[in-house]
Amino acid sequence: MVVLPPAAVQHLSQHCGLISTHDLARCGVTDWERRQLLRAHVLEPVGLSTYRLSGMPASLVERATSTVLRHPAGYVTGPTAARLDGLRNVPADERVHLMLPRGAAVRKEPGIVVRQSVSIEAGRDYRLLGSGLRIATASRLAFDLAALVSVDRLAYIVEDMVFRHWTTRAQLAAIARAVGGRGVKGSTRFAEVVLDRMPGGAHESNGEVRLGTALRNRGIPLESQVRLLDIPDGGNPVRVDLAVPHLRWGIEIDLHPRHFWGNGSAHDARRDRRCQLIDWQVSRVGRLDMADFDNLVDELWRLYLARIQALTTR
Repeated sequence: MVVLPPAAVQHLSQHCGLISTHDLARCGVTDWERRQLLRAHVLEPVGLSTYRLSGMPASLVERATSTVLRHPAGYVTGPTAARLDGLRNVPADERVHLMLPRGAAVRKEPGIVVRQSVSIEAGRDYRLLGSGLRIATASRLAFDLAALVSVDRLAYIVEDMVFRHWTTRAQLAAIARAVGGRGVKGSTRFAEVVLDRMPGGAHESNGEVRLGTALRNRGIPLESQVRLLDIPDGGNPVRVDLAVPHLRWGIEIDLHPRHFWGNGSAHDARRDRRCQLIDWQVSRVGRLDMADFDNLVDELWRLYLARIQALTTR
């Protein structure tokens, strides 16, 4: 009876139960032994020259890994990479999205979406996981998703990545220069989102992205996640979601349910009083305000103008 040698067992344990014909040979398994392992249902094929241990569930990571094993020049990207990374607000798609170099031979396979790029570089465009999976870097993933999602959704995805410290504005801009261009789907949308990112830290919610974008389009020079460091009461620094620092005017977007509970509401009130100690005015926005979005933007625009007038007439 043919058994897997220890080297093959170790490879399978480190690569989600997957192994290629090349790696079987490298581990000492001959072609005859490989056929015997298939006949005995120890291994089963999952594509051209790729096998897995029989009976293993076909998880997303297993399907993604087997795909890149069959296509060693490519990497997993799009909704597949986004789901594997745990990103929110991404398209629901069970297919494996694969990026290959332009001109690579493409075989039509069920459950796989293939795109091609004129430029793919290790490190810049994809990273290699210990399982053998090649997956898009955060900045390249954002670029690849630009062809599939709206501007608003892309803006939220980018903010989520920046908030998690997965990428920076400089890295996003570098990707745009390296792989974007005329005829490359999503290039204009991606550049628009990167260039329009407001100064300051990353947004923490889709509400911040949406409202901040609308107000900046009105001409309000907002910054995000502004810290007020000079409150004289000795407490922790206060951070404001959106703000115009030179006017000492900010906006807090309270969409999480905790803001409506007794302790949460009291905490917010204390924060606002601390801001008043250094002459900061904070306007709070809740879920009902966001439901009447156009009127909310008009109201905040008037508050912004009123703040300017108040400070200039002192």
